[in-house]
Amino acid sequence: MKYDVPYFDKVIQLNPNHAEAYYNRGVLKGRLGQHAEAMADYNEAIRLNPDFPEPYNNRGLLKGELGQHADAIADYDTAIRLNPDFAGAYNNRGIGKHQLEQHAEAIADYDKAIQLKPKFAGAYLSRGLAKHQLGQYAAAIKDYNKAIPLKPDDVEAYLNRGNAKNSLGQHAAAIKDYNRAIRLNPDYAEAYYNRGIAKFNLDQPTAAIKDFDEVIRHKPDYAEAYYNRGVAKSDLGQKTAAIADYDEAIRLNPDDVKTYLYRGTIKMNLGQYAAGIADYDEVIRLKPDFAEAYYNRGYAKYSLEQYAAAIADFDEVIRLKPDFAPAYLNRGHAKKKLGRLFAAVQDANTALQLAKEAGGMNLKTMAENAIRSLDA
Repeated sequence: MKYDVPYFDKVIQLNPNHAEAYYNRGVLKGRLGQHAEAMADYNEAIRLNPDFPEPYNNRGLLKGELGQHADAIADYDTAIRLNPDFAGAYNNRGIGKHQLEQHAEAIADYDKAIQLKPKFAGAYLSRGLAKHQLGQYAAAIKDYNKAIPLKPDDVEAYLNRGNAKNSLGQHAAAIKDYNRAIRLNPDYAEAYYNRGIAKFNLDQPTAAIKDFDEVIRHKPDYAEAYYNRGVAKSDLGQKTAAIADYDEAIRLNPDDVKTYLYRGTIKMNLGQYAAGIADYDEVIRLKPDFAEAYYNRGYAKYSLEQYAAAIADFDEVIRLKPDFAPAYLNRGHAKKKLGRLFAAVQDANTALQLAKEAGGMNLKTMAENAIRSLDA
């Protein structure tokens, strides 16, 4: 017999109080993407039989897809109260808590799901993700190692294990996992992306660019792929090509601080100081306490002989990072240009003292040279 939506329509027509029929029809409608109708069926199943745990669990799944994670957790709570051995509900509640960044609490739910169902691949995978979020990368890998034999064709398990290995600096081992994920799904953009990151970390920028090319082929609107391809091109000295990638990354994600910062730095290196300043302006607009942006902007203004404006930026760096010796040194250079020699000497002395404390020999030498030039 074919148990499809029309079949359960007929069952409900014959018996409008059949809670299981509403539940099963809701399951089928959910699979068809008819989420509102599925939700209505789960609601009706619960109304007819408030002690029926499965509709609560499935309604929670729908709420989770809508981003209503707290409400979803409440449904999983009810499902678990009605059936304390409901492994799937523990796993789903863990996922809801994970979405709310309650990672430790989520792990407790995954533990319970695995206790009830020791071969629950999804629970191992979810627990690994939660441990990863807590920085427990080695423990996460152990969970992925459990999940993969239970579900050897799960591309996410290989991707996530690769990500954990990447986080531990095991880039070559991570690449092997990404390779496996790509073999299983040649269109898996995320695997190409993370493999590109691993290759770049292994000082293979050309190979990394090929992976980022593949990401962009599959997902042309993937801003981070353009950004990281730009970083790799910059590493190879392809500055203009890198700027083009940063341009596209910014078009796709206009509020990405790091892309403006990197584009501004490349423009500075190319002598495009005014354009660099415009990028640092955006960084500061988006992140007003970003000391590095003030420092770089100050350096660009100094290069354009805007000494008073440069000093104002170095002032802000020092306010944000009072122990940052290069800001004192460069502020001193700007003050010297304006004839404020005593204040310049003070800044150079401060830079020298901070450099001595930090053990920065190059900066110490630069500060000493600055003091000698001012004393001359």
